Amino acid sequence: DDYGRWNALQYYARRFYASLLVSSRVKDGTLFVHVVCDKAAQTPASLRVRIMKFDGTVISEKTKAITLPALSAETYMQIPVDNFSKMSGVDLARTFAAMDLEVNGKQVSSNVIYFVPTKDVHLPVAHIQSQLTQGNGFYNLHLSSGVLARSVYISFGDDNAKLSDNYFDLLPGESRNIRVHSKVDMARLEKNIKIVSLADAFVTSPAQKGVAWK
Repeated sequence: DDYGRWNALQYYARRFYASLLVSSRVKDGTLFVHVVCDKAAQTPASLRVRIMKFDGTVISEKTKAITLPALSAETYMQIPVDNFSKMSGVDLARTFAAMDLEVNGKQVSSNVIYFVPTKDVHLPVAHIQSQLTQGNGFYNLHLSSGVLARSVYISFGDDNAKLSDNYFDLLPGESRNIRVHSKVDMARLEKNIKIVSLADAFVTSPAQKGVAWK
């Protein structure tokens, strides 16, 4: 915008144009996990895939040490999804796969995929906990949620604030730290901060909010 703040597409573009990218697709009842490497040299990495319920329950977890060839795009895991749909207490409309790629112990790419069409995904309303603290030349915004929060959007209203990340999925039981660069004082930022997820767009009444997952 006029203040140099990124819009949603710019945050997403930074992820899907990254030199290392983990992605996936579901075809014929199988989850295919791919990794794209645009680096000019081969790269040792660690790939982890978790099948999770929206409340954070891990149904399945697989980790694999891989070596990414230079300038490559390959499939590294194939996981039958139909097996999970037959398990007691598992509803694919409330289940997702979380993938992350690490290099030298640092996460360089992450992604999620859902097993039913978007219109059929039963997203929980997430109560996102936040804490803003003073850093060295920036503010640190600590976020956490007990359930999956899809497409988290952070705003400070009309205050000029640049965020290190935005429009991301916050996984259940995990935290995320966002750097906030702003000349606005912390008290005002705390007053004007607004944090929502995609599920909030479908909550139409206080009664619905009252039965949201916690």
